[in-house]
Amino acid sequence: MRSVLHRVVSNILTPVVLISIAYTTDVLGHAAAQTPPVAPKKTNLEVILADQRICWIRERRDNNGNWGEDLLSDPRPRTPSNVRDGLDIGSSANPELVRIGNDLYLRPKRGDRDSTNSDLRYHRVRCPDVVGNPDGIYLGLELIKTLSKETKTETVAATGAFSSQYTDSNDPLGVGFVIGKDFTLGRSNWTLGPYASFDWLKMSVNHTFANGAYFGTTTHWVINAGARLGYRVAPGWLIYGLGGAAWLNEDLNFSFIPGVSQKNVTTPGVLAGFGTEYQPSGWQVAGNPIALSAQYQHIWYNDATFNMPTPASPAFNYVFKREDDTVKFGVIVRFR
Repeated sequence: MRSVLHRVVSNILTPVVLISIAYTTDVLGHAAAQTPPVAPKKTNLEVILADQRICWIRERRDNNGNWGEDLLSDPRPRTPSNVRDGLDIGSSANPELVRIGNDLYLRPKRGDRDSTNSDLRYHRVRCPDVVGNPDGIYLGLELIKTLSKETKTETVAATGAFSSQYTDSNDPLGVGFVIGKDFTLGRSNWTLGPYASFDWLKMSVNHTFANGAYFGTTTHWVINAGARLGYRVAPGWLIYGLGGAAWLNEDLNFSFIPGVSQKNVTTPGVLAGFGTEYQPSGWQVAGNPIALSAQYQHIWYNDATFNMPTPASPAFNYVFKREDDTVKFGVIVRFR
């Protein structure tokens, strides 16, 4: 009887157990396949190197064993990416994080050290406010001094024959504003970015005759737009060159004995120049750094024409050719 019962139990329970095990394995395997892999946690070093608010100053140990900033060969604070790519401790060296007191340091791992790099390390510091910071746009208010040189040529309308030519100039003060953004080129100190400016000038460049008659131009505004290429000489100091297009809005005016004629034109041109920005330490407004700027630019304008101005001078055509030399002094706010 016992042997019969044993065979019954074995014949019934064994398949059930095997089926249960197979089903459980399939379910668990399916669930494992559906569970997304857990991303590995970042190391403390990776987290710190990803913090763009932290920079690193290279330090060198002297013959007496004392550490000091290596200003001669590397005077600028490095961003995290620059530290990783330019640690100057060997291309195969993976830096390790070392805490000394309340300060953090990066240095080559002990196995990577050699006679060249064992006396180098990087000290964590707060990134300075650097002019040319690509993290935000800049906006500035400018005082403008422009020297305009204008050549006026008169020709006979019927034949095109030359009649007369006059050259006049003026150098008034004006005001304007500029807006732009700088982008760092790779991991260098070079920057490149667009800019636009608006200059307001109430300027007249007239040629006046002995009888009181005159003709010339009255400037209303100038718009500049282009790009500037800069170089960070040091933290807080940027030098740059610029180029772009310009648009001059002005009136062409005639006040002769027969009458008065006027025409408003917007004349395009091209410009080139250079400048510098310097940020005094601690100058800020609402947490945004302030820089002082100085810039020079020269603009070559296309010819502006006024043919047969009526009633002032209907028998003649006039061409106005103008170039501007402009100096600008500004206060720049760089928004974070």
